Amino acid sequence: MICNKLSLCFDAKKNSGDFRECPNIPSKCIEKEGTISNIKCEENGKIYILQNTDNKYIVSYKMDGGVIKEDSTVPPGTNKCDYLYLINEKTEPMAIIIELKGTSVKKAITQLLGTIELYDKIFSNCSKVFCRIVVTSSTPMIKAEPAYIKLSKKIQSKLNGNIKIHEKKFIEKYTELL
Repeated sequence: MICNKLSLCFDAKKNSGDFRECPNIPSKCIEKEGTISNIKCEENGKIYILQNTDNKYIVSYKMDGGVIKEDSTVPPGTNKCDYLYLINEKTEPMAIIIELKGTSVKKAITQLLGTIELYDKIFSNCSKVFCRIVVTSSTPMIKAEPAYIKLSKKIQSKLNGNIKIHEKKFIEKYTELL
């Protein structure tokens, strides 16, 4: 199932509100929300932690297996990231799209691009969108790869964000996103 209500949920959550029409509640796609000082996602030894230094209201969505849950309605090969953080701002929300990956940074980039394309309307309504990749091994020289260039152009020019790739454990302060 690919949740088609994420946009409505996103709009309700950016105003710190409830979204009671969610058909996806049993899958628990929202892992955490609130003014949490350290919001963390992890998978197979890879960890991303956002230190909420400005005390923002943040919603952590589990994308793979939550918002997008494999079943017969999901086309084979659908690319999706692992997590999405929605950060409440006064005017427009900000988003962090996170992929926790083994060794294939190229695959991680494809998954981030797939998520952006799938939920393009949501991300175009954000003031900034950041992409974070956490990998098991050292980060390869990837900046010349066509997929990286495509993602980089989309993130920097259209979504006012950036891409950061880090090994194993990435701790980032809210104030250091840019």
